[in-house]
Amino acid sequence: MLDRVFRRLLARGARDVTRTAASRKLRLEPLENRALLSATPVDLWTDDGQIAMGIADSPPPSEDFVASAAGAADAPESAVILSEVPTSRWTYGCGATAVGMLFGYYDRVGYDNMYTGPTNGGVAPLTDLGQGSDPASPITSSCSIIASQNGFDGRTTAGHVDDYWIASGASGPDPWEAGGIEHAWGDCVADFLGTNQWKWDTDRDGTVNANEDGSTRFYYNTNGSKMYDPMPAEDLGYPRNTLSHGMRMFAESKGYFVATNYNQLTNNEHSNGFTFAEYTRQLHKSIDVILTKGGETRCFPV
Repeated sequence: MLDRVFRRLLARGARDVTRTAASRKLRLEPLENRALLSATPVDLWTDDGQIAMGIADSPPPSEDFVASAAGAADAPESAVILSEVPTSRWTYGCGATAVGMLFGYYDRVGYDNMYTGPTNGGVAPLTDLGQGSDPASPITSSCSIIASQNGFDGRTTAGHVDDYWIASGASGPDPWEAGGIEHAWGDCVADFLGTNQWKWDTDRDGTVNANEDGSTRFYYNTNGSKMYDPMPAEDLGYPRNTLSHGMRMFAESKGYFVATNYNQLTNNEHSNGFTFAEYTRQLHKSIDVILTKGGETRCFPV
């Protein structure tokens, strides 16, 4: 199983770092250990064999797991903590939830066009960012930056949940295909990531096989080098959505310039990979990093 690092850099970075003056307690809400991403490595056909595909597809956690996530953790005096990072329940996909939290953070620190809905005065909520995974009972005071839905957060037309969601792990065809019209993208990250959308033939056998509900694809170089703005090959289907490229698409749709985005193995998987020193440097520059790990995943923001 593989560790993955996804990093998204905006040209301008908000300087919103809090350095603790002393050891302090950090409150972790249920599920807000960000144990949101798992990754199943899948070979992707290429001429040189240097590219692979992964699938971020961990299902909604059990109630026991949610309960175990609540508590407090000690932070050492030297800890650098990015304030204003929202918390969220699993919301229609592990990758979409983590990415929504990242853009929720940027919305709260100056990039205020990331979320413009009516909830919380148009500011991404700091707690319960996403509405959860029950279409009939969205979490009160949450917003639609992760996944839009008719009748939720001021929306009066079909959104992501209505058009693409059936149940966790379900394959297509998607609900929108019955009427033949998809909603216009714009309000939520899950649209741009390709999450839950049954559109792509990833094994090139002539039939659609991705994405199952709850899953998002990503690509990476197997030699440990950075894969900049990774997109799938054209013959796999359109649109060419993946996790990292979808993040760029979402930010650009909101009017922001994205300087760099890439996927990279960590250096415990390949000697050329992303190092812990690089990771801490990004945090010191107030840049969020998304980490995924295969198997039972634990992802903690700082």
